[in-house]
Amino acid sequence: MEVSLTVSAANPPRLVTESAGLSFALNQGAAPGSAPLTVANRGSGTLEFAVSVATDSGGRWLSAAPPGGSLTSGVPVALTVAANPAGLGAGTYTGRVLITSPLAGQGVTVPVTMTVSAVRQTILLSQTGLTFTAVAGGGVVPPQTFGVLNTRQGAMAWTAVRSTLSGGANWLTVSPASGTSEAGALKVPLVEVGVQPAGLAPGDYYGQIRVVAPGADNSPQVVSVVLKVLPAGSNPGPVVRPTGLIFASVAGTSPPGSQEVLISNLTDTPLSFTSGRLTLDGKDWFVSVPVSETVSPARPTRLVVQTDTTILTPGIRRGVVTLLFADGSVQAVNLLSVLLGNGTTKGVVGAEGCVPTTLLPLFTVLAANSTAVAGWPTPVEVKVVDDCGDPMVRGSVVAAFSNGDGALPLAPLGEGRWSGTWQPRRSATAGVTVTVTAQIPDLRVRGTVQATVGVQANPSVPVVGQAALVNAASFGPQAVTAPGSIVSIFGSRLSDGEAQAKTLPLQTELGGVTAAMAGQPLPLLYVSGQQVNAVIPYGIQTNAQHQVVVRRGDSYSVPENITVAPAQPAIFTLDLSGRGQGLIFLTRPNGFVLAEGANPARAGDVVVVYATGLGEVNPAVATGAAAPGLPLSRVVTPVEARIGGRDAAVQFAGLAPGFVGLYQVNVQVPPGVEPSPAATLVLLQNGAPSNTVTLAVR
Repeated sequence: MEVSLTVSAANPPRLVTESAGLSFALNQGAAPGSAPLTVANRGSGTLEFAVSVATDSGGRWLSAAPPGGSLTSGVPVALTVAANPAGLGAGTYTGRVLITSPLAGQGVTVPVTMTVSAVRQTILLSQTGLTFTAVAGGGVVPPQTFGVLNTRQGAMAWTAVRSTLSGGANWLTVSPASGTSEAGALKVPLVEVGVQPAGLAPGDYYGQIRVVAPGADNSPQVVSVVLKVLPAGSNPGPVVRPTGLIFASVAGTSPPGSQEVLISNLTDTPLSFTSGRLTLDGKDWFVSVPVSETVSPARPTRLVVQTDTTILTPGIRRGVVTLLFADGSVQAVNLLSVLLGNGTTKGVVGAEGCVPTTLLPLFTVLAANSTAVAGWPTPVEVKVVDDCGDPMVRGSVVAAFSNGDGALPLAPLGEGRWSGTWQPRRSATAGVTVTVTAQIPDLRVRGTVQATVGVQANPSVPVVGQAALVNAASFGPQAVTAPGSIVSIFGSRLSDGEAQAKTLPLQTELGGVTAAMAGQPLPLLYVSGQQVNAVIPYGIQTNAQHQVVVRRGDSYSVPENITVAPAQPAIFTLDLSGRGQGLIFLTRPNGFVLAEGANPARAGDVVVVYATGLGEVNPAVATGAAAPGLPLSRVVTPVEARIGGRDAAVQFAGLAPGFVGLYQVNVQVPPGVEPSPAATLVLLQNGAPSNTVTLAVR
């Protein structure tokens, strides 16, 4: 027998990070916020790296640690990025974390945004989307929940309102319809969302849950809901929740209480199962009942799991309940047992007894070998305890995905539960590895858990790309916009065709597409399958993160966040790349001419710079309406300019008459600018710089 072995050359070291950007929302005078940032070497060998930070305004509010390190293949390093609002006024501050490997000549820049607010309440929903599957004439679909958090201060009163796009209004239910969320509460109020598919024909149905809190700076926030109704006789498989259970106790005391798993049958006929037990140490330290049962379509079956700690020595143990169904499907419920030694002082770090050394996350909603659908929301939920058996209630929990989807921070629901919504951007028949990392930096403890999930293709749903709402002039990586800005929303299947606005004022529906931010419809300039160009409404709350949702026909995208600042200037360029020759003009006897090589500007000339993102104007102009010529609408936030590195006088900054979302800034070229066919020009507002463009100066 011949055997051949092919040895390929090693891939060179490659520096990567899993995050497209970090955002912090903090109150004035609040404690610093922190977030993890993972860097890795996707090649071979060892890669040395250094970490530095830079800010555009606000001083030294941004930091990252450690300052550097070494990366070997397959062993990522977690950085801690911190944002400190101390001494800063309400506003939006931008900066960057720069990760470089000088010897390899590589670098990665991660944009960072910090919004500092004087408003004392902010809504955070633990899920931004929910997906339900039902069978026409089939069994009861189990409800799902999301948490309503107040990430700032005090008590936040809220209401939850449901709406649907098709199938009538009654298939979607929500309970409770109102509540109050206390900042810093150990337990977060949950909203239960249910579906009633009776009478619906097979197909896809979309709805929304809108959470409104009048005292919050980012109200409203929405949860997109998808209901897929399969034809009668279909079998999507049973639903088992939760997919993991954690038991913690102290040796010599009463065993921990039993826990339940609900098994739902979505078909129209009874489905039987039998269960098996497996433990890593081979000991029978838990029981589950019933051992076998038939699940009715009308009512879920409760599987009760109980551990027996009397036969065990202290330690960490893992087990699994395996469920074999009559239809041939197999599902598993993973178990984790943490048994502490007798006399341990639980929950007191440094006390005589238990000091945590590791974190133990366990998936409770996402199941290994399950299948998600591209473009539709997939909940990711874990429960985390430390090796002292105490639930993790602070720190950070982040999910990362092997298919390149951006990192997903999970929200704390209390009692060690952490939750978030993953929207797979593309199908992956080979499976996507989901890695959840939990860490508490000041205790220097962390832990990970993994599951591999298949992702089905989905040609029908609109998908907004992650961090894909950008300024239409600069296309910069900073996910920040301002009232009145022209923005581009990139994604897939956003429209069934291409359409362009032909009348003013702009309409909020174009080619069967609408888009909304903060619950307000956006005037639309252009739509296609991959791009939507829109205008951000005036009057929107600034220094806050708002959701953007695209609707195509009877379907919704999953919401994506964007930070809205009072101003975020961006200059249009000749090739629409955001770089190079700016749309900068000189007035000549024969009209406007581009300030480029054949028509350079001179000291004393006034150039007209076309931009967007300069914020509110006075007198006010209705969003989507053409700017007036008399009186001119001037910007509220003062504009500064620099040409060739020298301060340049701004003679006018406001809306360009007759246009929507287009600003013009008249700037006088200062003396002393070095002649160049590509002199630099940059605009600034509140310290926030625009993209740097060029013009010709003689």
